[in-house]
Amino acid sequence: MASVLSKLKSAPIIFNKSEPMMKVRVVTPKDDTEKALKALHEIGALDIQEESASEADVTAIELERDQIRESLRRVESMLAYVKEKETVALTKDVGEMYQRPLASTHSDIDLVHSKIARIVEKAGILREELSNLQEFKKYLAPLAAELSVGLDDLAYSGGYLYTNLYVFVLGVSDTFIDQTGDLLFDNVAVSVDEEVVVYVVARATDGKAVNSIAEGLGAKSLSLPCDAQSMDSYLTGLDTKIPQLEKEIEDLTEEILSNAKENLEAIVLLQSVLTAEDERLAFLSNAYSAKYVTVVEGWTAENDVEAVTSQMQGAVDTAYVEARKPSKTDEPPSKLKNVKGVKPFEVIVNLFSVPKYGGWDPTPIVAYFFAAFFGLMFADVVYGVMLLLSAKFLLHKLVDDPTTDGFKLFRKVLYTGGTVGLILGLLAGNYLGDFYHRPLGLLTDAQIDAGQSFALIDSVRHWLGKPINFLELSLWMGLFHVNIAHAIGLKMAITQRNKAVIISKIALFTMQIALIPIITSSILGSGRLPAPPDWFIYMGLISIIAIISAAIMERGGFGAIFWLFDVTGIIGDTMSYARLAGVGLAGFYLASAFNQVAVLMPELLGVVLGTIVMVPILIGAHLINLFLGVLSGFVHSLRLCFVEFLMKFYDGGGREYEAFKLKKPKSVIIGEKT
Repeated sequence: MASVLSKLKSAPIIFNKSEPMMKVRVVTPKDDTEKALKALHEIGALDIQEESASEADVTAIELERDQIRESLRRVESMLAYVKEKETVALTKDVGEMYQRPLASTHSDIDLVHSKIARIVEKAGILREELSNLQEFKKYLAPLAAELSVGLDDLAYSGGYLYTNLYVFVLGVSDTFIDQTGDLLFDNVAVSVDEEVVVYVVARATDGKAVNSIAEGLGAKSLSLPCDAQSMDSYLTGLDTKIPQLEKEIEDLTEEILSNAKENLEAIVLLQSVLTAEDERLAFLSNAYSAKYVTVVEGWTAENDVEAVTSQMQGAVDTAYVEARKPSKTDEPPSKLKNVKGVKPFEVIVNLFSVPKYGGWDPTPIVAYFFAAFFGLMFADVVYGVMLLLSAKFLLHKLVDDPTTDGFKLFRKVLYTGGTVGLILGLLAGNYLGDFYHRPLGLLTDAQIDAGQSFALIDSVRHWLGKPINFLELSLWMGLFHVNIAHAIGLKMAITQRNKAVIISKIALFTMQIALIPIITSSILGSGRLPAPPDWFIYMGLISIIAIISAAIMERGGFGAIFWLFDVTGIIGDTMSYARLAGVGLAGFYLASAFNQVAVLMPELLGVVLGTIVMVPILIGAHLINLFLGVLSGFVHSLRLCFVEFLMKFYDGGGREYEAFKLKKPKSVIIGEKT
């Protein structure tokens, strides 16, 4: 308990900084290169940036990678037969299999693939035969209605006559007949979809000329079977043969799928091992330049240096590990270290820009406001519960790979936003809008007019239930949020000793202190608030003059124009927060409108039929409102945190820490999404 409290006390409240990094150089003998890289892959604590190693036969490495790619192709061809989405639990450790000789992995893949390859080859031959028969049927069926000859008469070349069958694109057949002219004794043409089948009869001596014209016009010749039977008899046989082939192919496909599923875990494990091996060889192919040693350089967290050193020295007989702090010219990656509740919001900040190493990480303060904004716009108990359940049980089905760290953090953002919305819904008494009033009827119109509700705190209901109050709350929150951004900008300007920005920010604050009471008093009218003293006006004017002066100091002559945007910007930015009230009230009133429409159904259609119609209306309408609420709440919270807040002080420009790490999945999802 004491350790937890100490962590909370040391946890950053507003800003954070990335973990201090160390530049690590690992030097091993040439013969231990493979062991060293596998050990680094297993440790997974090094962001490799620079590397060099002993000279090696790069061609041999590329040949080995080609072999890996071929094995991966075989694996993917086997997995392609699994059409339905399926999660494969991995009972064996990928790391243990990774340490085996690569030849064993290739051998295992050959063994599994050989069982399936023979069936696949047979199915391929049948598919080709089926395709040919379907093509024959497609072109011969309409021709048989116009022509009565045997199959062997369709393509014949004898001492006197030449016959053949050509397939043209629609419109080209007329050109062919015109160009052949007197060369043809006879011709029969029938249309098939967007093509025309033409049967021609000519002298044997003119056969080459006819064929040359047809080929020049892009004709397709059919390789018909040599058979003396009539076309009608042949087509009748195809009606039996084609379904038989289709059934055989279907049975073979099922057999392939059955074999693939029997070996699914082994196939997925082998795929993971091959992918890791390909990553290692890709690195290795670029690493060989030194003559006798391999040198690998990268970045690791200061706290991980000891672990990297000890594990490398344990894995390799001779290993030299050097660690030093970054120099002024180095640009280390940023490894963020936010506490558990705030960490998911790193996804939000990284969407804007990754914090620069050594700079401020605004994740904590963004987390508070993003969650608050989302919760205000999504304040409903039932919707909050539905969002939490959807994030838990449905969200992973909508993405290709739910095992990634980014997906897990995004899901936690939804958990946080849904929880805040649920809590505010409890405090304000929002349950599917006013579902307790309509259709449940737990509160009458008179009770609601008298101020009764299910709100746990009446003041929250007061602020969120009335449009003017909600709008006022939103604008005050916006003013507070925007000024925090300007205060942070002032702090950064003081650190950087930027006099123009310091003067501008201070003047912006004093201008608000002077003008906001004046404007508020004017809007609300006399008697609501005491009139501000006259010197407030002078303070406001002096503040504006200071803003103009700072703008000229910073931008030169353009400052005489751009100062206006600094003054009006505070108003425009604050008004932007009216979206909190707009989206929040829209969600509530939409829910209420859906409830009211549903209640009308029993009155219009009778109790039984009306109730039957009412239920799907309620479910469908509230699901739509839930989707719109989540989407609107997320997008508008994102905008307020990005445009009205981060853009005023935050530059980012960092690079995310990416460890060279062996992936050890507990399960893998394969197959196409249905």
